[in-house]
Amino acid sequence: MKTKEKIEARRIRVEEQLSLKDIAERLGVSKGTASLWVRDLPLSQKTVESRSLRGSVKGAKTRRDDAMRIRVDYQNAGREMARKYKDDPLFMAGCMMHWAEGTKNKNMVGICNTDFYFMKLWLKFIRRFFDIEVTDMALSVHCYLDNGKTLRQIETYWLEKLVLPRSCLRQTVVVTNHRFSTGAKKNKHPYGVALIRIYSTEVVQKIWGAIKFFADIKDEDKWLD
Repeated sequence: MKTKEKIEARRIRVEEQLSLKDIAERLGVSKGTASLWVRDLPLSQKTVESRSLRGSVKGAKTRRDDAMRIRVDYQNAGREMARKYKDDPLFMAGCMMHWAEGTKNKNMVGICNTDFYFMKLWLKFIRRFFDIEVTDMALSVHCYLDNGKTLRQIETYWLEKLVLPRSCLRQTVVVTNHRFSTGAKKNKHPYGVALIRIYSTEVVQKIWGAIKFFADIKDEDKWLD
């Protein structure tokens, strides 16, 4: 028996709280031998919890780094799309519409407007250049109910104008007291505002990549995180 190594193994287990792997490597013995020498000296609960936390943090960082690499790849693909479709007015228009009115989100495409012509054009862009089904779209409406329209009429208006099934509709938000409203423009937008969301990192990052191409944006981190 390697008495000297065993004593040292037990010392560093207690004083340094090393793992079996670390003890074995330091003393040049097998992990099984190290286990036999210190099996009655378990690590403290504090050490176990600390190492578990470090492992969780490391795992979370790895996942974040992997997700970032994926978003970078999608933006690069978006740049390639912009090069390919740079002479297509619909592709350019769709990207600029998203830049102006879209949500600044890294994992979701969202755009809102009161004008159904605007929304229809943007949907035409999405459907032509991306593999998006209507089942991937979520429509929500923000509106008042003091403009002579019922909630059903407002929802039906947007569904019909945008040619979307009712299954796309999410809960409508009825605004009762807008903090900027004086009541002077009650009838300006009787059908409220429509918001379309598509939860796709791929689509939104390709659009951001295309926008970077068209606008010659050199900030590589923009819209990635």
